[in-house]
Amino acid sequence: MLELCGHSPWLYIHTPVNKCDHGTFHVRDMLTHQLASDGVLNSESLSLEPDKAFFHADDSGRIVHCGPHSVRMLRPTSNRDHATREIKLQEQFRINLLDEALPASKQPDVTITSSGRVVKRRFSNNQAIYLEPQFKTIESVEYDDDFNLIYVTCVHENDNDSATQLSTSVQIHDNDSGALVKLVKLDDSHDELDRSTVTLDGDTIAHMIVKSKKSASLCSIYKLRRTSEAMLNRND
Repeated sequence: MLELCGHSPWLYIHTPVNKCDHGTFHVRDMLTHQLASDGVLNSESLSLEPDKAFFHADDSGRIVHCGPHSVRMLRPTSNRDHATREIKLQEQFRINLLDEALPASKQPDVTITSSGRVVKRRFSNNQAIYLEPQFKTIESVEYDDDFNLIYVTCVHENDNDSATQLSTSVQIHDNDSGALVKLVKLDDSHDELDRSTVTLDGDTIAHMIVKSKKSASLCSIYKLRRTSEAMLNRND
């Protein structure tokens, strides 16, 4: 994997050959090929789905590091001195879907489903207390340049169904601060093996589900309300 950025400072992201299966990325200076300070992006979660790292679509030069349960927005800085040129990555904000960290004695045990989703059990005195079926996993991260918003699409398992059914939600965040602007829970649930696609266009959300066991598909259209008012109330 190799991605280039046409922005000052000029950088590129690549996956080391011996790390291609582990969601590890290196960010380097295109001029000197030196590794940026804090430029090694490692996966922070256990999942069959690798992390993703890419340059932000808003042409700011920022780097989006997306894992199963978090999105990190990284801003590169440079001292612009070619003799002692140094590029550093600074975390501007983080969108974290996980609950607050548990004490060491209650760290969750991790289980991976057949599709690569991560499910956790909390323990107390070596006994399982409950399963966290609503544990959110990030499906996609998109940017809307009209509203300057980030759309994070997530899935989580329904906790009241005998069969494995997944629900989808869309978190809308401010592009500059990462603050949550709106949470949209989509009505239609689907089987773990179904193909689910969420398409976003301004204040419109389209959710397409293609059933794996039946030759049927479902498309639901959602129209967001008071999106403009939410934008005006943000502190720009």
